[in-house]
Amino acid sequence: MTINAKRISVLILLMISFGSCFTASAAESPFRKLFFHHQSRAALAPESHSLYKVLPQQPLMYLKYQYTGSYYKYIQTVKLHYNKSGLIDTLTAYDTATGRNIYAVGLKYDKKGRETQELYYTAKPAGAGFNFPKRKTFLYDSLYGEVYTSSEGTKDGKTFYNIFSYAYHDKLDAQGRLLERATLTKDSAQSAFDTISLAVMTWPATKGAGYLDSLTYNYSAGKRQLNYLYRSAKIVWLDFSKHQIKRSTYQIYQPASKTWKDTAYDSYTWSGNDYVLTDSVITASGNQPLYRTIYESGPYGSSVVYNLDYISATSSFDTSYRTITTYNSKGEQLLYTFEQNNGSGLEIQNGFKNTFVDDVNGNHLVNEVLYWSTKDMQFTKQLKYVYRSYITVNAVEEAISAPASGISIYPNPAANELNIRMAHPMESTLISIRSLSGSLIYQQSTHAAQIQTIDLSSVAVGMYLIEISSPAGSQFHKFIKR
Repeated sequence: MTINAKRISVLILLMISFGSCFTASAAESPFRKLFFHHQSRAALAPESHSLYKVLPQQPLMYLKYQYTGSYYKYIQTVKLHYNKSGLIDTLTAYDTATGRNIYAVGLKYDKKGRETQELYYTAKPAGAGFNFPKRKTFLYDSLYGEVYTSSEGTKDGKTFYNIFSYAYHDKLDAQGRLLERATLTKDSAQSAFDTISLAVMTWPATKGAGYLDSLTYNYSAGKRQLNYLYRSAKIVWLDFSKHQIKRSTYQIYQPASKTWKDTAYDSYTWSGNDYVLTDSVITASGNQPLYRTIYESGPYGSSVVYNLDYISATSSFDTSYRTITTYNSKGEQLLYTFEQNNGSGLEIQNGFKNTFVDDVNGNHLVNEVLYWSTKDMQFTKQLKYVYRSYITVNAVEEAISAPASGISIYPNPAANELNIRMAHPMESTLISIRSLSGSLIYQQSTHAAQIQTIDLSSVAVGMYLIEISSPAGSQFHKFIKR
């Protein structure tokens, strides 16, 4: 029963994330942020976070060291090149001992800073040039659903053939709300996409009101038809303006009677900062809890997630597993651990830890990565990255390194909004944002406001300079749009 309850909880989370996020207001759901935040962090490979994403200091190269058991051995040099938006467009790795090529990566982006293509080149024997690349392509639909294709060169070394693809196809109403989302797949043996499942949202006539239910089908290849599976219905909103659901009922379709049967419902509690605190799955009768997830958030996005299974013999909850993730003030991951209950208590199964050595301006000089060893039951040294040749903006760098009295910007990195807090707001203040190439991205005058919020939703991903000018002078800050 516990395993089924887990599946029910995940399915309901996915279904609710579809409906509660995409409304005419275009505001991103805190629930969606939380759910996908934890999913993506849990799946993050320890090395991958430092390769293809823009780093705050934008190094021109980094040196990779492998721990031998007694010292770090210098094994690889990676050189990076950035486009005008501050995003990495090429990355080339060399073997330190021989100087030969190891691999190269080429990246392309759309106007919103989203990755559209990744070409991965492996070196030819003796490092003399590169082989025909493997390719990943990314296409985005109206709701940022992703069509992903992975391809590699054929035997002739000149063309690509498809290995596997999946896609989300969305249908919206006139208000921009999600009506349907189809999930499709295709492998190298197929000439066209097959529909695997279809989620259908039902909305009331009143503009701005929450959806009534969401319905999911699967595809029967034999009968060539879509079959009802389950739905999330009877939605009770705690606060629709904040996309906060109080309760939803999980129903399974009964083919024989062509009716829906209530099997369980999800009940949520929310924190004062609009994040989920608990998610409880309870039987339809309401007298038996099945499963509960507890979320805790701390400074800079630190998070702890407990999944608690119902133990019928004791009528109590038992912690089945826990993930712990912590971040620094830059939003960089410092620690990730996954702990599982071995019968006598929680035991770490895997994880990694990052430690940084920074210069006086906060740029990373060294990043050491330690992995959890189940043999030694501790974090052990594995990798070290040493960054070289930082990109600087000479005229502004000195102003940036000086303390900005009474002014702070947050969060940094920022997603859709950037806040500016002024301890002593002036009657006339001009806020300007420029790219590293000097292009003016944003400019706005403000009047005696202590906190200013800037909409970054249309700004491309990258690093920017923000200037805050008043009769008292100008101050500069760097921030990253992620």
